[in-house]
Amino acid sequence: MHPRDAAAQDDISLVAVHPCVVIGEKDKKKAQHYEAACSAALARTGVKHVPDEQVSAFLEKEPKKSCVIANKESLDCLGRLAANTQSGHSLLVTVKPGVPTFVSGHVVDTQGQELRKMTLRLSDPEQLLKEDEGAEDIRNRPFALRLLRQLRILPRSSPPRAEPPPTPPAAEAPAPTTPPVAAAPPPVVAEEMVLVPSVRDASSRGWKKPVAYTAAGVGVAALGLAGFLVLDGDKAMRDSNAYYADGRYPTSNDVSQIVALREKAASRRVLSGVSAAVGAALAGAGVYLWLQDRPAAAAPTPGVASLSVGPGGVSILGVLP
Repeated sequence: MHPRDAAAQDDISLVAVHPCVVIGEKDKKKAQHYEAACSAALARTGVKHVPDEQVSAFLEKEPKKSCVIANKESLDCLGRLAANTQSGHSLLVTVKPGVPTFVSGHVVDTQGQELRKMTLRLSDPEQLLKEDEGAEDIRNRPFALRLLRQLRILPRSSPPRAEPPPTPPAAEAPAPTTPPVAAAPPPVVAEEMVLVPSVRDASSRGWKKPVAYTAAGVGVAALGLAGFLVLDGDKAMRDSNAYYADGRYPTSNDVSQIVALREKAASRRVLSGVSAAVGAALAGAGVYLWLQDRPAAAAPTPGVASLSVGPGGVSILGVLP
């Protein structure tokens, strides 16, 4: 394995942190604000780095006071920064604002070789400012922690394992005691149930049969009357038509008689319809009451119990009054 590849796989314990650089932001004040927020977030991660004074002293000697020239990182400059501070590695974080915002981390050794590079994607540059709030809460600066851990500058720490509590000494189990024997409950004596037959009220059905016969009789009479009225009206209509028989025309003296006959025929027709309707209703009511008055053959009599004995047991059927 090449020595540089082996070094890229090891965790880095000490770095020279170059100040964050914002690329592509035309507003100078915003660029400075984002750079300060990024640098502060990196510092709060607790990364082990050389003193900032050494980095500042090195950059003061550079022509551009930075290892980023024309929006491009200078690997040679970052290599000399690592060698000059005797840290062995230098770290540069660049921010390209926009929607989305890209945050890139570069790790360079003393030979100017880029060992690692990682780019994170943020929804917008305002996340840099939001993560700069609350210096003590690591949840406010996830991008810096994620970036350094993926660059293997910070260890990928796992939550400490909780030690199980010591097992308390086993207490001596008490001697088993014989549970008291519960007394058997006294046998339950079933009370003898006596079914008292109830006296059926005969008057509940006594009125239906006479009323049924009366209604049916009146209904039949009304139907007969309707038939008579139909025949009488038909006769009156035939008598009125007799004046026109054989092509004759009635005289002025016959007109009043014809009108009277036709009025009689019309009235008989109306009365026959009413009588037929009333007769049918009364006859139907009589039949209904007569059917209601008949006792159901299969219905058990209230107040009377029946006993059934079979190979599987005994059953008692009783209907309360």
